Amino acid sequence: MSVKNNVQPADAISAADIPSTPYRILEWVLYAIAAQFILLGIVMSVGSVGILATGSSSEGAASAGILALGGMFLFILAVGFLLTVVSALALYLDAETVRDSAADWSPTPWLYALAGLLLPGLAVLHYLYVRQANIVDIEQRENWWVVMVVTAVGLLVVTALLRAVPFTFGSTFSLAGLFMIGLYKDAKYTASHGDGWTPSPPTQFTVAVMTSFLATVVYPLYTIYYLVRRHRSVGLF
Repeated sequence: MSVKNNVQPADAISAADIPSTPYRILEWVLYAIAAQFILLGIVMSVGSVGILATGSSSEGAASAGILALGGMFLFILAVGFLLTVVSALALYLDAETVRDSAADWSPTPWLYALAGLLLPGLAVLHYLYVRQANIVDIEQRENWWVVMVVTAVGLLVVTALLRAVPFTFGSTFSLAGLFMIGLYKDAKYTASHGDGWTPSPPTQFTVAVMTSFLATVVYPLYTIYYLVRRHRSVGLF
């Protein structure tokens, strides 16, 4: 039987009690990280198809491949710089908002801003971890786990086709990016509606990123583990 009640204490402070656009921007920073995996997969797949179509020994194909990789590298650098600036600013502004609220947690804005400039990814993940542990963020959509299942199955299919269709390798990165988003969003739902298990969304996202290089093996297995625990806590349907 599905359990869909919000089990948070009646006096718990939620994200709805502390409206903050910078907080949502910090979440979008995570989505942007996942989006880079998706884009990388698309570039690799398209590049592989182009090379296979023109011949692997073609000088033009090799040049196109180098240009594509170089362009992707420059794009990642540009996005990384932008995300660093955005992360530092959003961390500072949201920390100020939380500090001035009724929440028990009182973050230091300038310290998080500095961390955002030096280690933006880690700073955002740590901040979101502590914030969501103190200020519950209720996710209303309950079927994000479907994204996890679809991407996990997709990874298994890609693995099976890899020898026969080599250019499908790039799609593993795209599927990994989608998996990261699905896992983060579903962990938010489970943490705010479940009973007995409250997975930390930033921690789940970190696990997905850290194991992305083994996505074809780890993600399907982790999906099974996650869904079993989710079913016991909040159900699936």
